[in-house]
Amino acid sequence: MGAFRLIGILAALVMSCSSAGTALAQASDNAIEIGTMFNTTGAIAPLGAPSDKGAKLAITRINENGGVLGRKFLQKDAPTNSVLSDIHEASHKLVSDNPDLVGVVGFVDSGSLLAAAPDIVDAGMTFMTSGATSPQLPSEIPNYLYLACFGDNVQAAAAAQWLYEEQKARYVTVYVETDKLYPRLLQGYFRTSFEMYGGVVRAVHAVDPSDTTGKIRIPQASDVVFLSTETAENAVVVARKLREHGYQGLIVGGDGYDAPEVWAANPDLGDIVYTTHAYLGESNKSELVRAFVSDYEAAYPGETPTAFAALAYDAIGLVKAAIEHSGDATRDGLLQGLAGLENYQGVTGTISYKQGSRIPLKSVTLMGVDKGNLNFIGEITPRLVPSP
Repeated sequence: MGAFRLIGILAALVMSCSSAGTALAQASDNAIEIGTMFNTTGAIAPLGAPSDKGAKLAITRINENGGVLGRKFLQKDAPTNSVLSDIHEASHKLVSDNPDLVGVVGFVDSGSLLAAAPDIVDAGMTFMTSGATSPQLPSEIPNYLYLACFGDNVQAAAAAQWLYEEQKARYVTVYVETDKLYPRLLQGYFRTSFEMYGGVVRAVHAVDPSDTTGKIRIPQASDVVFLSTETAENAVVVARKLREHGYQGLIVGGDGYDAPEVWAANPDLGDIVYTTHAYLGESNKSELVRAFVSDYEAAYPGETPTAFAALAYDAIGLVKAAIEHSGDATRDGLLQGLAGLENYQGVTGTISYKQGSRIPLKSVTLMGVDKGNLNFIGEITPRLVPSP
């Protein structure tokens, strides 16, 4: 090969590589950058890991279908453990390393959310939580926080209404993990709700799932136990103590219970009911639900999606819908688009932010646990909901 021909080929290759690099840079420059943060390891991982997968799936599907306003989403992922100081550090790094971020989607618990929030909201970005259910969060994080999920006051009211009206329960004993924010809030709203419906709270007992002594106070003269724990694993520990000490009645809890693999691994436990965000079983014939389940199982073979995966999927969808609603893929455009968004058809239900609220009013799903299996009980939009 002649020297001049070789030089020409090399020059062409350089120009070709340069053009490809420029095209990639332009594609990246044109992308809409979205941050995601979920607890993929640590205590919250049974809820956070499927959420992370649901968010990734949503971004993939949106990009495959043409993106948003003709542009693709570019995910800036910052998975974390469940240690608050580490979450704060990860949030700071996410924001400082990515100045073009439009907004952040993440987290299923209030503690993680509050640890991550300062850097995000100080930068003027929308923070969309897929599963942190404290209705106090919008007042704690003004202007920039939106919930894709219902509030704890709503799910607690749904449980109270179902117990009082459907199960005819009149007396309840409450057990709560007092060192965790979510269980404290949930049981407080439940107590208020149950009393609003006319029920009586017999007693409230603090529980520590890490206590290996096996001791627990047994409910007295109660129709039902409301057990408020951070996770399904912790609910299993306390529920087993109650059963071993003779209580065989109904145990009711919140969406922290929504980890099907945990109940499947404990088939000796039954008569347990929990509130959650969606029912994804085969008898739910919604086209949106069936398509989501099929896509999730194809993307993650051997795994079944949970309601938290669906919430994260919807949270990304809400970001897309808000940008399209405002016609502006900027931080201000996302925020303005969410403020006027109504009737978004999601996997977890119809979502609207009405009258300035940043928490959607959504129906609550009730699921039963029996010998490792989950059973759909029904959906309730509660009539009497305590204030945040």
